[in-house]
Amino acid sequence: MEFSALASVEIKILSGFLLTVSLLLFGGTYTYRTSVELADSVEWVAHTQEVRATLANLYGSLAGAELAQRDYLLTAQQVRLDEYAHLAKVVQDHLAELSRLTGDNPTQQRDWAALKSAVQNRLDEMASAVAAYQRYGLPAARAVLGQGGLSSGTEDVRIITERMDAVEARLLAPRQAAAAHVRRTTLISLLVTLALASAIFIVLFRGIHRDMRARRDAEHALRDSEQYNRSIVDSSPDCLAILTADARLSRMTSQGLRLMEVKDFGSIANTDWLEFWSGEDQAAARRAVAAALGGSAGRFQGTCPTQAGTPKWWDVIVMPIPGGNGETERLLSVARDITEVKRAEANLTAANRFLDSLIDNLPVMIFLKDARTLCYVRQNRATLNLLGLSRDEVIGKRDRDFLPAEQADIIQAKDREVLAGGRLVDIPEQSIHTRLLGVRTVHTMKMPILDEHGTPEFLLGISEDITERKLAEHAIRELNAALLAKAAQLEATNKELESFSYSVSHDLRAPLRAIDGFALMLVEDYRERLDAEGLRYLSVIRQNSGRMGALIDDLLTFSRLGRQPVAHGKVNVDLLVREVVEEVLHTESLGERGEAATAPHIEVEPLPPTRGDRGLLRQVWANLIANAVKYSSKAARPFIQVSGRQVGTENHYSVRDNGVGFDMEYAGQLFRVFQRLHRADEFSGTGVGLAIVHRVVTRHGGRVWAEGKVDHGAVFSFALPRGDQDG
Repeated sequence: MEFSALASVEIKILSGFLLTVSLLLFGGTYTYRTSVELADSVEWVAHTQEVRATLANLYGSLAGAELAQRDYLLTAQQVRLDEYAHLAKVVQDHLAELSRLTGDNPTQQRDWAALKSAVQNRLDEMASAVAAYQRYGLPAARAVLGQGGLSSGTEDVRIITERMDAVEARLLAPRQAAAAHVRRTTLISLLVTLALASAIFIVLFRGIHRDMRARRDAEHALRDSEQYNRSIVDSSPDCLAILTADARLSRMTSQGLRLMEVKDFGSIANTDWLEFWSGEDQAAARRAVAAALGGSAGRFQGTCPTQAGTPKWWDVIVMPIPGGNGETERLLSVARDITEVKRAEANLTAANRFLDSLIDNLPVMIFLKDARTLCYVRQNRATLNLLGLSRDEVIGKRDRDFLPAEQADIIQAKDREVLAGGRLVDIPEQSIHTRLLGVRTVHTMKMPILDEHGTPEFLLGISEDITERKLAEHAIRELNAALLAKAAQLEATNKELESFSYSVSHDLRAPLRAIDGFALMLVEDYRERLDAEGLRYLSVIRQNSGRMGALIDDLLTFSRLGRQPVAHGKVNVDLLVREVVEEVLHTESLGERGEAATAPHIEVEPLPPTRGDRGLLRQVWANLIANAVKYSSKAARPFIQVSGRQVGTENHYSVRDNGVGFDMEYAGQLFRVFQRLHRADEFSGTGVGLAIVHRVVTRHGGRVWAEGKVDHGAVFSFALPRGDQDG
């Protein structure tokens, strides 16, 4: 019975379709014929409108070309010239289009020929004016425009275009009327056909309309859902892949292909997805697939290289895709590229590890407290070593937990002050009681660490143990006080010694002169009464009196150097040394040095200037050069070299000779008073000259030294501060 009803419905549907098809064939044939006529009419109307529009565009483009040409002639702007050239070409294109559109109208073709001639003449005039302007300037362009008439060519174009437009306008009215008639006929036939067909369809399908509509709505909803889901999947920034139940690739999004650097999905289609992973990551991927097949999502993180070999980190979620029966038919893999995150985490971990190591190994104490509770949350090794506590004994504790209450209260009060002020606070000295080292003195700086809202979150402290420094400072102060007392005592003693030396030397002069004078009187008045031995005794007395006088003079000079103020003026050392050399050579005459002695050759190199007391420095140079001349006098060819150079903040000066030299073992005695390394019968002298050199140089803030070797000469050097040579 159901089959019969179904067959009856099918017969009715088939009959209805046959009737509808017949009606549509008849109505469609008639409608087609009228539609063809309508199309022809509409085409002629459109043709007329196109001719008129082309005429208007041609005239407008020509006017625009004239305007662009004039602007170019007035402004010489290349953009106006380019616009003019473009519009001139557009005018030519419109002429060609008009020729095509009016090819079926002889009258319009004659007018087109006239229009072409007028347009070409106007374009030629404008081109000539532009060429004249580019070659000879604006006056030439005006002359060219004046010869052709400023607007006669454009006026001819306007007249011809208006005439052609009028012809098209006359043709437009009957064509529009014919088109309207055909349109009405076509519309009526179409409406009648559609009305009959619609009535048949409404009657035929009224019974199944509800089912068809429900099915259509369901299909639309499904299509919309699929499109929506596809748009979500395609717009995902992750690598999305559809896997079969046995974990083989069946599809991958375009974004996934880009992330995996896959050019053609066919190269990886149907590949075992688990083979993309290796080692522990493959085992984790296998567990995620098993979880998805069991109906829940599986997740893991692992490394998987792209097809190009680029290593990448992925955060992967595998989810089940159930079928119609609720069983898992396929799997969805969502893999997010976390390579940069992992790299940033590694860099951050390395940076934190480096900072932790740096902070923990700094020699100063660094600690961090919670701003609310003032409990320690972090401290470095130096802090723990000073306190004598382990990290577990400090973390989470307050100062009161391991410091005396009075000290802890002072520290916490200062902490509250820092947090309330919101700025760095410097605590120069603070006493801390430690477990192993007793009470220590620390220099501490504290500052608040703010959160994103500007509220103190932590308190940072940096402390330095200055106990040893404070003890050293105390010891230095005591030592300085002792040294000052010793210096005052030494200064008083030196003054007494200098005064004594001066007094003794001065008082010895009178009896010494008397001895020498009486010895001379005996030689002169009683020579005939004295034998040779007596005369020799008197000669020895006089020689020793002279040596004693020289010694007293040197002692007086040495004593005066301790009291004489030192001037600080600019000294031309080069000129000073040359004066001293000349004086020494004159003093060391041949008679004094012996007939067999050879005059020394003294070479003076350029010497840098300095600042000091010229008279005292002259004494230094005189003593050094005289010593060099004296101790090189026994050389076959005495040679003395005087040199100087700038070394850092000092000027170094040297006097080198090729004399008898000295043993470096006794170099420390050279600059002491009365210290001589040679006998008086070998070389004359009092042993005070180098002591004078040492005193003068040291009073100038310099230093003096000597180098030598027995029978290989000696070098005496001294250094003076450079100071400001321009002052």
